[in-house]
This record gives sequence, structure tokens and C-alpha cells, in this order.
Amino acid sequence: MNNVVWLPETVQDGVIIASEKQRENPLIAKLKEVRVEFLADLGVDFVVSRSTGVSICSLRYLRMSTMRYIQERMELSRPHYRVCICLVHVDCEAEDDVLLELNRLCFYLDHALFLTWSLEEMANVLSSFKIYEKKRAEDYLQPYRVKQLSYMERAQAFLCALKPLTTRDADILLQRFGSIRNILNANKTMLMTCHGIGQTKADAIVAAAGNPFFQDVDDDEDDDDHDDQTKITLQLNRQLG
Repeated sequence: MNNVVWLPETVQDGVIIASEKQRENPLIAKLKEVRVEFLADLGVDFVVSRSTGVSICSLRYLRMSTMRYIQERMELSRPHYRVCICLVHVDCEAEDDVLLELNRLCFYLDHALFLTWSLEEMANVLSSFKIYEKKRAEDYLQPYRVKQLSYMERAQAFLCALKPLTTRDADILLQRFGSIRNILNANKTMLMTCHGIGQTKADAIVAAAGNPFFQDVDDDEDDDDHDDQTKITLQLNRQLG
């Protein structure tokens, strides 16, 4: 192992360094968002930055061989990179004992474990690490952030789940009563004093207010088994998450 290269002299922007052994790997053809350069005697399969090394393997190979193979590779590469990744192609039926042992190895040898089910997915993981190499953690999370709704927005969504109430109806009710609690506590006559709230809409609100709210709702349960009031309650629970 004396001739092994762990850290290339330079890792350019948009370039992933691959071991020469990976040249014939069909995965290389899937790496379309980055450029790949090959280096002989590279200690890991891929280097995506001077601090990140990636070892790849297939689950089929792990099932046929022993975990000692991947364990030795992890032990050798760990001292050379701040971030070590074990990228696995699940190309056969997954067995719990194999995955549990692999997860245990990654935990104790400080490797991040990624399971992928296609070469395209493997390429996407590698490309993403390169593309986001110099970005902040917030940039990774941005596409997945859930918008934080204000109280009025949540209250409006709550009321609009009661058909046939509209957004305008919700605004008028909230302006008149001030809160969801006050709206649900209002009787039918009080509700109908609001502009645009007729008997049908008032009945929908009263029906929902008179039905208990359940903390746990089985989303798979067939709504046909419930009466109209319970259907409204189920819809509200789903709307509010």
C-alpha cells in the first residue's frame, strides 16, 4: 500500500477524481453533471473534494463475499478524509442481517452510509456532493424547508377545509370572531350574521364544531364508513397535519 494516493494534489471545481479501476464501471457514464478524471493507485473509489472520499460497493457483492472486504477499505481510508462515505448499490434483494452489519461498520468506522437502488441514483449522490461542495448547510436544506405559516394562514386553511367555505368566507369569519375557537363556539344564528354565510355554510361549521377531534386518524380508513360530520372532522385533521 506504499504507492497508494489518498489526496490528489488538486481537485478542481466540477471534477470528481476516480480510481483507474472504475474506468469501465457503467456508473461513470451516468455522471453527466460533473467531469471525471482518473488517477492510478487512488486509495478510494472516488474523491469529490480534498476532504471527502467515497468507497462504493454492491449489495450483491457483499452478500457473496465477507464484510471484511469493506471493513478493511474503511479502516484504511478513514484517517485521510474529514468526510468518508460508503455508497452502496442495492442490486439484489436486501437482507436485514447484511444491512445491519454494514450499518454497524459505518457507525463504528465513522462513515456516512448511502443506499441507492440504481446507477442513476448513485451518480446523483456523487454529483450532489460535488455540486454542493462549497455551499453552506442551509443550501442543502432550502429545497426541503416547509413554509412556516402564520396563525391567520393556518386558521384560513382550517376553515377552507369545510366545504363550501371559501377564502373570503374564512377572512370574514376571522375578522368577526377573532379566532377559530370563537367561530366554533358561535351558534348558527351568530354565524349567519356574517356577510356571505348562509344556512349551508353555517350548518357545515356547526356540524364540525359538534364533532370531537381525534389526535390519531387512520388515513387508510375508508371514509364511506363515516357519517357526514365525521368526514368533515377527518378532513380537518388531515388538513392540519
